[in-house]
Amino acid sequence: MSGLRGDVEGALKEIGVYSRYLERLSREDRHRQWLLEGGGAFRRYPLIELYRELRKACDTLCEVSSLKYVLREFKQRHFLRLGLMDFMGSISFEEMVASISALAEVCLQVLLERCLSKDGALLLNLSPPGDLPCSLVILGFGKLGGRELNFVSDIDIVYLYSCKGRGSRDNTFYTKVAQIINHIMEDTFEGDRVFKVDNRLRPGGKDSPLVPSVEGAVEYYLLSGSPWERQALLKARGVAGDRKLAGSFLKEIRPFIFRRFLDFQAIDEIRSMRDRILRESESLSGGKRDVKLGPGGIREIEFIVQSLQLIYGGRYPELNETNTLSCLKRLKEIGILKGGDEKELAECYIFLRRVEHWIQLDKNRQWSKLPSGEEDLVRLSKVMGFAGDPKAFLKRYEEVTHRVHLHFKELFSPEKHISPSTSAPPGLSSLGSHIYLSGLSPAFQRSILQILKGLEQGLSPGSQKTAMSRLSSYFKKITPRKGLVRYVERHPQEVGRVLNVMYRSKFIYDILMAQPALIEGVVESFSLPPGDWMERARRIVEGLPFEEAMEWVRRIKNERILFLATEDISGRVSLPELLVSLSRLADFIIQITYDKVLAHLGENRDYPLGIIALGKLGSYELGYFSDLDMMFVYEPGKGEDPDIIPDRAIKIVQRLTRMLRTPLQDGPGYEVDTRLRPTGNYGPLIVTSQRWMQYYRDEADIWELQSLIRFRPVAGRESVMTPLEGFIREELFEKEMPENMVWKRVVEMRRRIEEERAQEEGSEVLDLKLGRGGMVEIEFLTQACVLTSSFFPQKKDTLSLIELLKEGLGLSRENITLLKQALLSYHFLIQRIHLLTNLGISRLDREHFTTMKEMGLLGNFPYLQDWEDIIKYRKVVRRIWEGVINKKLKAEC
Repeated sequence: MSGLRGDVEGALKEIGVYSRYLERLSREDRHRQWLLEGGGAFRRYPLIELYRELRKACDTLCEVSSLKYVLREFKQRHFLRLGLMDFMGSISFEEMVASISALAEVCLQVLLERCLSKDGALLLNLSPPGDLPCSLVILGFGKLGGRELNFVSDIDIVYLYSCKGRGSRDNTFYTKVAQIINHIMEDTFEGDRVFKVDNRLRPGGKDSPLVPSVEGAVEYYLLSGSPWERQALLKARGVAGDRKLAGSFLKEIRPFIFRRFLDFQAIDEIRSMRDRILRESESLSGGKRDVKLGPGGIREIEFIVQSLQLIYGGRYPELNETNTLSCLKRLKEIGILKGGDEKELAECYIFLRRVEHWIQLDKNRQWSKLPSGEEDLVRLSKVMGFAGDPKAFLKRYEEVTHRVHLHFKELFSPEKHISPSTSAPPGLSSLGSHIYLSGLSPAFQRSILQILKGLEQGLSPGSQKTAMSRLSSYFKKITPRKGLVRYVERHPQEVGRVLNVMYRSKFIYDILMAQPALIEGVVESFSLPPGDWMERARRIVEGLPFEEAMEWVRRIKNERILFLATEDISGRVSLPELLVSLSRLADFIIQITYDKVLAHLGENRDYPLGIIALGKLGSYELGYFSDLDMMFVYEPGKGEDPDIIPDRAIKIVQRLTRMLRTPLQDGPGYEVDTRLRPTGNYGPLIVTSQRWMQYYRDEADIWELQSLIRFRPVAGRESVMTPLEGFIREELFEKEMPENMVWKRVVEMRRRIEEERAQEEGSEVLDLKLGRGGMVEIEFLTQACVLTSSFFPQKKDTLSLIELLKEGLGLSRENITLLKQALLSYHFLIQRIHLLTNLGISRLDREHFTTMKEMGLLGNFPYLQDWEDIIKYRKVVRRIWEGVINKKLKAEC
């Protein structure tokens, strides 16, 4: 211990050479004694210990002068401790700035508690209301919000109060509280202050109320917030008072800070702010020697990080991080920054911040410019580890600022100032010369040229006109959107990949024309590992307010559908994979929407409701335009009427289906079909478990039992749905159904569908689903086979069920193969009809088939070379259908 004491005493003597402020503090006997005898110089003080220390010292104080003295003494001895630790190399930069920030937080918290205490009226000279119905929170911004405070920093704080649920209140009392806290914190007392306070970052700026309401602040930001306020709020966090109120406030204004699209326009907004600051700095003195504001200075690193947060923060919730170094690490982890860039920027940031600290500690003043005198430079270079060699120090400083400025220019450099061209750039292809748009920036022209050169390959003459029209319309649509133009300029190859399928598909074209920014999510998906999108989507939506979460869910749904359509047309995903992927996407959207609805309505995730998928959703065969066939079952609890559905359950289901189907800002939803529930449209939307079992045991028609083959739990409480699945297996399907009854009913249903819905008689239009030899005949064959085979299949898709026909119906391997080929061909063509027309139909004629070929939508699908192949498969399916039906009905006779 004596050796350590000697080290501290030696450091206290030497530190005065580098900091006149710390030297003055070290001469105070009370500070020296605290350091040397209390072991303060080598202790780590967690936030809670600092809080207890200061609270104990202030507990009985009710005079402003006493509080000023105690808080100043508290700050001074810990500043001396931290300055010594930094000087002796026994503390990291990250720990040091976090410790300084903790001192400010503790001072604010203890002062606030004293002001709101029972005897606080003596301190405030103001009687508080009879009760204190409102809550007050202090938000830290800037370096305080980021837990990276300087020794001599302003603390940027904003006071907010809320009287939620009690109507508006007079905030005079809370304004007085804020004024007293500000006065005690920043008033100079015996030549020193605790911390200088800056309240100018409050909503509306310095001319607005000192203590605005939370409700007013939310309204202000969402309706009229400025770009600089978005940037400032990146650093906001609760530092004193009602932390829960701080969390709910920041959650409410998240849509203002982080946008759902990739916000490249933020670069221009932040660059203009940075340039203004730089001009102001250079007008005062030599800007290159300003560690904070000069070229390559601290502010440029902060602006790089904050710009990337604003651009990508909506899509990457992990970037909601107030600390600069922590955010650099997260930018590296998600791949936005390269590892080498993150490391270099972090090292530069720490170097510049330490230089700034020792400049400020010299005279305890806010100053960020390198000293001009030789002697001061020698002292600074020595404390920074350059052995008193100013040339070596300045060389390192110039290297650091040069590297930072290169990173800054790479992100922020504007295009060379060239007037928009009014004629096509040289080298533009014949396609490009037709769709070229005048008045575009040179960078955007180059991007379009690169995209068009890639698209022109493989264009047939018949598709030229459609391609030109759609590409021209899309480019015109995005031209006014600076952020989206910037995105296209940065990702021409990936954007071209999407546009290469957009001009072929009205489905993709219409979605992108309605929401051009969706292309960003599609491009991002190209680089995502296959399973990552779902977890990333959960992280985006987690914790968001209900309305914003629903917009994000809709955006995710449409981005993912566009991505799958792009991969589908490009031949990168097989047809079975596409149908499964679309089904799993729908599962995810149902599940996350249901969770959000429950939370929004105040219910936990164990609510006794089961959500069951049927139809194409249940069998993982969902297409682009498929409805979501769903059924809802409720399990009454103890004390509830076993036959009555509570209003709460009805409200949950109604809200769920409305959020799934209602068009939102980010595009269309799903069509939800609940007609397969017991007694169809005439029955209740939800049934109890008991009633559900009774209905299917005693009342259900054959077609309703057919629908249960595709029964699949998709969301809700597992204990509600497991007994239903067991009931289907044991009570319905494992008991033999009379073959004559099943086949007669199946034939009758098929006849009615063909007569009433197919409408093919005398028409050259083929209904691939409902017409003669269509998909429905394959499905009916497999479903009737299941119903008469006494088992409940694990795999419910029709392609898998076709294998049952070999044993159940005695079909040959050749016929089984032909049925599979026909089914895949129908699925493929129906999806292509949807992509081509943006209509949810299954009817096809020769003209549409020819257009598909010209637009490259048929690709290399192995079973369809020309129109006659479709006719062939329809005849094959019809022949097998009639053969089976004749055999079954004849056997009955």
